[in-house]
Amino acid sequence: MPGITRKFALLLGACSLPCLGAPARAAPEQDPVSVGDRFNALNLAPGFALEGWEVRPAASLRPGYDDNITWASDRPASSGELELRGSVDASQQIGPYAVNASALLRQTWYPDSSGSDKTEANLRGAMSVELGPQLALRGAVSFEAGVETGITNGIVVDGVFDPYTKRGTFRRIPIEAEADYTIGRFALRGDARFDAIDFDPQTTRSGLRVAQDFRNGWESELRLRGGYEVYPHMSVFAEARAGAGRYADPNGDNDTWRAVMGGEVELSRLLVGEAYAGYAGQSFPSSGGQTSGLTYGAQLHWFARELLSFTLNAQREFCAEVTTTLAGVTSTIPVTHDAVSVRAEWEPLRSLLVYAQAGYEREGRESVDRTDQLVSLIVGATYVLTRNLNFEFEYEHEDGTSNFSGDFERNRVSLGLAAAY
Repeated sequence: MPGITRKFALLLGACSLPCLGAPARAAPEQDPVSVGDRFNALNLAPGFALEGWEVRPAASLRPGYDDNITWASDRPASSGELELRGSVDASQQIGPYAVNASALLRQTWYPDSSGSDKTEANLRGAMSVELGPQLALRGAVSFEAGVETGITNGIVVDGVFDPYTKRGTFRRIPIEAEADYTIGRFALRGDARFDAIDFDPQTTRSGLRVAQDFRNGWESELRLRGGYEVYPHMSVFAEARAGAGRYADPNGDNDTWRAVMGGEVELSRLLVGEAYAGYAGQSFPSSGGQTSGLTYGAQLHWFARELLSFTLNAQREFCAEVTTTLAGVTSTIPVTHDAVSVRAEWEPLRSLLVYAQAGYEREGRESVDRTDQLVSLIVGATYVLTRNLNFEFEYEHEDGTSNFSGDFERNRVSLGLAAAY
């Protein structure tokens, strides 16, 4: 199985081919912010001004230990780790125009498993414009390079799961555009996204070299949402989405669609979020196969107290998994992916933020008797030493179970210093 390529909140997971999932929603500006967001805003380093730009550079050094770097079910690679991270964020406001540019580079070394060393980068430029009180336009272009993570790391070859020796490395160029229009109680949002994607070839434990042409290519998505405010701080919406993926290996090609209805709510500034349900489908042009079914999701923020908040994320997606043969003939089967996570953020001291997150993921396949599950836990803390220096700690634990590819367990701990200027 190619693995999972993006994060769902802080819960690692998503599918190797495009998934049908939660509608994209930017939280309204009037929404309360989580304890973590407020903590970060209040402890933001002052940065400096440069010809109208507000610039904030930062760097961190974090040693740690990972006892299963590749999430393997047998003979896992383990090593100490050293992570060096540098970033810079620059923003400027010119009348109704807001411009932002950011860059991040992170290098992780594993002394006892040098083949697992990874380099991650993100470059992004974004612009937004407020054309009066009713219309807002936004656009962004990015370059991303990283290492995928997921429930399993490998591919089915001639009916047998063969794990990859490393995590897949990728490069992605997303281009995004969005328009928001409001008139009275009605709101309309449209957005489009185009991604160019390239993965490096992978080698399995048995020595088979697998080109990733079934996911090298481009993906596109169009979404349209219409909403109506029934009561103050309570609205309903309907959303439609269509997407397509076209790859160098056409056996990975797929078309997707989704139609959902839901509601957004803000109750006494204590409970904020949305929930939706509907129907989604996915088809594979090369094979003529298709799948469809119920889709749902929710994102809820509960502000229990001023210094304690909880966030719930849940969603069902329809994805695809590619299998292969020793001769390199690929085929695609549908996958149903369910995920839920709960995150708590607590500020016991003005200079201390503590957080914890628990998550559960499940992938099922109707065409074969295979189910993969992942239970994860993340706990961490940030302590502000000075206005420019933080101490950070994080512990991750994952338990993966599968009736096909084998079970695995992973523990990772990391601690270090982060400096901002």
